[in-house]
Amino acid sequence: MIGNTGSSAYKSADDFKNHRDYLSYMYAKTKGVIARSIIASGRYYEKFSYGDRLINKNKYYGIENVYVSMNSFRSARKPNKPMSGRKVENLRQLNALYLDLDCYKIGLTQEQVLMNLEENYFGKTIPVPTFVINSGRGVYLIWKICEHKNALPRWKNVQKYLLEQCSEFNADPQAIDAARILRVPFTKNSKNGNTVKIMQFNDISYTLHEIITEYNIQSTTYESKKDIVYPYGQATQRQREVAQWQASEFGLELPDFNNYQETFDFIKENSCNRSENTENLVFSKLKSLKNMLLGRVNDLFKLFSLRKGVDCCREYALFLCRSWVAEKTKDFDYALQVTKKLNKSFDVPFDEKYVETRTKSAETKLKSGSLYKYTTKKIIEVLRITPEEQAHLKHICIDQEALKARKKEANKRAYLARLKKDGKQEKSKTIEERRQKIFELLNSGKSKAEICEILNISARTFDRDKAAIVKNTDLINQKKNEQQEEKQERKMEITELVMKKTGSPFFQSNYYRRKDNVFSKRELSLLKTYPQISLYSVSVVTKKRRVFVSGFDP
Repeated sequence: MIGNTGSSAYKSADDFKNHRDYLSYMYAKTKGVIARSIIASGRYYEKFSYGDRLINKNKYYGIENVYVSMNSFRSARKPNKPMSGRKVENLRQLNALYLDLDCYKIGLTQEQVLMNLEENYFGKTIPVPTFVINSGRGVYLIWKICEHKNALPRWKNVQKYLLEQCSEFNADPQAIDAARILRVPFTKNSKNGNTVKIMQFNDISYTLHEIITEYNIQSTTYESKKDIVYPYGQATQRQREVAQWQASEFGLELPDFNNYQETFDFIKENSCNRSENTENLVFSKLKSLKNMLLGRVNDLFKLFSLRKGVDCCREYALFLCRSWVAEKTKDFDYALQVTKKLNKSFDVPFDEKYVETRTKSAETKLKSGSLYKYTTKKIIEVLRITPEEQAHLKHICIDQEALKARKKEANKRAYLARLKKDGKQEKSKTIEERRQKIFELLNSGKSKAEICEILNISARTFDRDKAAIVKNTDLINQKKNEQQEEKQERKMEITELVMKKTGSPFFQSNYYRRKDNVFSKRELSLLKTYPQISLYSVSVVTKKRRVFVSGFDP
C-alpha cells in the first residue's frame, strides 16, 4: 500500500470535534497564505491568512457557505497586481488532491457512493483518500500531499486521472484547478441547510511520484523541456524550431542544421518574409476569430435558455461571456453589460454586484495583454453541454464525423512530413515500385527464387505481389475489352442511323461541301479511269477509305 501513515492524534472521523481540528491537520505546516471565502446574500467575500490565523481567528461553526483554498499562495490579492491573490500563477504550495462528486445530480446518496468507492475503488484504481467529506449534497475526496508549486504539471496529470476514474459518480471537471476552494467541515450548505461533515478519515499522506508510479499515470499536460544541446558548429534547438516553422509557413527548403551559420542566415533572411496575401490572411483570421467569439456568446444565451435551476454552471458561463465580449469589442463596460444581461436571463440569477466581482478577473487578464484560450472541447466539458444541447448550438458544438475526418487528415499530413524528413516515401509507392520490378523480372524469364534473391524479399511477399500483378493485369485486359465492345456498339449504332436515313450503308447524299485535298491516290486513279464520273459523285464512307460511285462498285 502506498502512502505515508501519519502519527497524528487523529485516528478516525470521530476525533475531529470542530473546524479547528480539520484546519490544523490540513494547514498547520503549510507555507504561504490560504484563501478563506464566504458567499452571503449573493455576494462574494475573500481574505487571505497564514495557517495559524486561518485556524484560530475566524468563525466557522454553523456559518453558511464558508470555503477555504486547498492549496496556498504567495501573497494576498493586490489591486495593482493582476496575478496576485487566488491565481494559479500565484501558487506557493500544493497541499492536496481533491474531487467534488456531485452524486445528487444522478440520484445517488453519499452513503451509496462511499460504499461503492470502498468496495471497488479505494486502493485498487485510486488511492485511499485522507478525507471523505459530506459537502451537504455531494461528496469531497481529499488526498493530503505536500509538494512544491513546480510539480504543478504532474499534479494536473494526477487530478485528471482521478477525475476520469470517478466519472461514474459525476465528478465535477470544474473542481480540479489548483486554485479551487472547498467547503469547511462544520459549516452549513445554504442550498439545503445541511451541515458539512467528515464521513471518513485515514491518517495518510502521499507524494505525487508514488501515485503516478503505482497507477502508471501517463503525462497528458505540457511540461517544459530543456533544450537539446547540439555540438559546436550546429544549429541550436531553438534555431531548428524557428527554421522549421518558416519553411512550413513560406514553402521553403530547410537549411543544413549541421551548419550553424547557414541556419542563422536562413532565419535572418526569412524573418521579414511575407507572402503577397499575408495581410489579407491575417485580417481574415482576425475576422473569423471575432465572428467565432460573437457566435459563442450567442450560444451561451441559447444554452441557458434551455437550462433551469442553480446547478447549471452559471458562474463559469458569466466569466466566459465577459471574457469573449471584452476580447471582441475591447469595450469593458459593454462586456459587463452583456454579462449582466446573460445573468438576468438565468432561471435563478445572481446578485449584480456578485456577477461584477466574480468575473472581474476576465477584464484584468485582458488589460494585462494576456488572453484566456479555450478549445471547444474544453468549453463543452466545463459547461457540461450534452449532445442534445449541442444540437441547438452553432459554435459550441463538435461534429463527431467532421472531427474524425480532420484528425485523419492531420495524421496523414504528419505521416507524410515525417517520411519527407527521414528521406523516405509512402509505403504504397514502395509496394508499387517493387511490383513493377517483379513484373519486369518475370517478363525477362527470372524464376521465383531468383527474384526473391535479387529484391531481397520473402517467398510469401513474392506470392502476394504476383497475385496482385495478375489481378491488376486481368482488370486492365477487362477494361480494354469493355472499351472495344463500346466502340463496336457505337459503330453499329452509326450504321443503323445511316440506314434509316438513306436506306443503304453505301449511299450518301451528293449535297455536301467540297473539301480540297481529301482524295487518296486510289480515288484519283478511279477518276482518271472513269473520266465521265464527276468529283461530286465520290464519297468516302469508311476508315478503309473505300470509294463508291453512284450505281457502281469498283
